Amino acid sequence: MSMPDRAPLRSPFRSPAAFASAVRGAVRRHRLLRTGALVTIGVVLLLRVFASIDAADTERSRWGPPAQAWITTTEVAAGTELTSATVRAATVPPGLLPADAVVEDPTGQRVRTDLGAGEIIVTGRVADDISAHAARIPPGAVAVALDRTSDLFAVGDRVDLHDQIDGALLARDAPVVALTDGDLAVAVDAASIDDVVRSLGRGGVVPVLRGG
Repeated sequence: MSMPDRAPLRSPFRSPAAFASAVRGAVRRHRLLRTGALVTIGVVLLLRVFASIDAADTERSRWGPPAQAWITTTEVAAGTELTSATVRAATVPPGLLPADAVVEDPTGQRVRTDLGAGEIIVTGRVADDISAHAARIPPGAVAVALDRTSDLFAVGDRVDLHDQIDGALLARDAPVVALTDGDLAVAVDAASIDDVVRSLGRGGVVPVLRGG
């Protein structure tokens, strides 16, 4: 039995010219798609850049314009006089500026407490026209001189003061503000000074060194 004749397969490209035209159309479409993709990517990147700029502007407006502060250029020990070598002017965001930051050049003032390098200077930590010993006395405290019987203590140490007779605690965590060959000066809260003076008058006061 004879098989029915099959229709010959016909190519969609009936001629070399049609094939070439189809290829050129595909290339054009590919180029258009690629160009469109590149344009889309470029637009997305531009939108992201503009969004970042807007966010930065918003953040700057939230912080406000920079403000001037005075900061240390190195570590400064309590009682030291500030100089142009240890302090400089700097601009900082207002949100980082303490309310009591020093606004005038503090050179010539003495530091009340140890300052670290790069620290913003505030009014409560510097003082005018006082000695190095007085500058180390915290606000609200006074210094009292005790007999120094050993080389155990150093300026900046913290001590507890006890009555020599009955051992009563007179002051806690008091800073040593000065040393001489025979005296030890300790800053005591003003509310405790009467008890310390009474103990000195009747028998003496024993300083006890505190650990870190």
